[in-house]
Amino acid sequence: MAEKPAAAADKADNVKKKASGADALVKHHFWILGAGALIAAAVVWWMGTGALAEQYEKDKRTNDQAFTIAKMLKSSGGKNTPPNESYKKTTDAIGNTLAENVKGGWESLYKRQTDLFTVNDKVKVLKDLILLEPDERKTLLQPKEGETSSRLASNVAAMIQTYHNNQVLEEDFAALFEPLNIRRVKGTNAFGRPVGGQPVGEGVDGILLWKAPYSPQQLMARYDTSEAPSIDRIAVTYEDIWTFRSLFGIIAEINKRPINSWLAVMNGETPPELPVDQGNVPIKRVDFCDIAQYAISASNMEGDKVQLAAAPSDPLAGTEGLALGDDAGAGGSAFTVGTTGSAEEDAQLLKDRYLDGRNTPVPDPSNPPFTEFKQMFVQIRVLMDQRLVPVLIAQCANAPLPLETRQIKLALDQVDVVRKVDASANAVEKIEQSPHDAIVTLRGVLYIYTIPAVDKLGRGSDAEPIKRDFGIPKQGVSGASELQAF
Repeated sequence: MAEKPAAAADKADNVKKKASGADALVKHHFWILGAGALIAAAVVWWMGTGALAEQYEKDKRTNDQAFTIAKMLKSSGGKNTPPNESYKKTTDAIGNTLAENVKGGWESLYKRQTDLFTVNDKVKVLKDLILLEPDERKTLLQPKEGETSSRLASNVAAMIQTYHNNQVLEEDFAALFEPLNIRRVKGTNAFGRPVGGQPVGEGVDGILLWKAPYSPQQLMARYDTSEAPSIDRIAVTYEDIWTFRSLFGIIAEINKRPINSWLAVMNGETPPELPVDQGNVPIKRVDFCDIAQYAISASNMEGDKVQLAAAPSDPLAGTEGLALGDDAGAGGSAFTVGTTGSAEEDAQLLKDRYLDGRNTPVPDPSNPPFTEFKQMFVQIRVLMDQRLVPVLIAQCANAPLPLETRQIKLALDQVDVVRKVDASANAVEKIEQSPHDAIVTLRGVLYIYTIPAVDKLGRGSDAEPIKRDFGIPKQGVSGASELQAF
């Protein structure tokens, strides 16, 4: 019986002990929880740093591999060379292919011109030299190493003397005007010289009246120097002859067909086979046709005003002589170059001869804006059937030396007026006009392509060749007298 109370006392002590332990946990729970959190954070930190270290090592290996590959691909040429040599080779190959393609187009345009590039048989050995640029000619004519003088230069000098002493210019210009079939006394050429053994003076030949300020003889005289010319001057002379040959070819091609045939072509019809005579020829008269500084000067003198004249109250009154046109000729050019043949004249002849991409004359031909071609300004004024102006523009674009039309002006003072033939005019100057005839002025830029070469592509002085103006020269040329309006 005595043992039972003792058991109860033990239970009470156990409860007290448990209660005091719980009290201790409650009393010190902050520190216990803090220690637990610290242990948990340490565990998490340990696990995180382990994963981070593992990821770092993984990324480091990836980066090291990338740098190793880059070092292997890097060219030995230095830090400014492409790191991937195979890529460089690929892009270079593409660039070379594009350059060759452009050169191919350049060659096709150049070949269109080659039929024009002929010289008189008496000086035919000069042809290849004439086609070169002045600096290229100069280099070629220099004595070779070990020589005191150039044999080629000596041969060229002898050929220049042959050119100067013979009637080379007259032969060239007579041949130049022949395709135009200009109005002339029967049995003579454009210079009035007898041809073909025909009797002279019995009637009139030709369908085109040449009324330009420069007659064929005067145009030739522009290039005839009193002293033997330089090779550069002969080259410019032949370039002008080739340019005129292209321009005259445009007129001659249009005049191969009568007006009605061209109208049928424009309507998509089969053109009738009709002969061309002075009455139905499309272009009846040339009032102006010139190039380079001469054309620039003339266009600046004339300005851009459109000519509109009041029609007479009586259509038949005051029309005597209108067949010749009161403004025929349209004046000349204020630009001129002497005919001595001096070096000063040569320099003046080349200065402002070509245009840049902004329609400004190029002062220094040795520093061209484009190495692939030269741009030359052209002005033509003709009396023609105004309905065929689109044909004129198309023929200009298709010429061997392509002529890009920049401006067309029509003088409408003689349209829809009945005209009488001027009885006082000589037979050569009599032409038949129709109510559709108008005086048409065409201004444009003619392209002369140089000898193709890949290393010349894009080497011109124009820093932005793609930025081009398509008007006409806004600036005069040196060597022109004070400009005066007509």
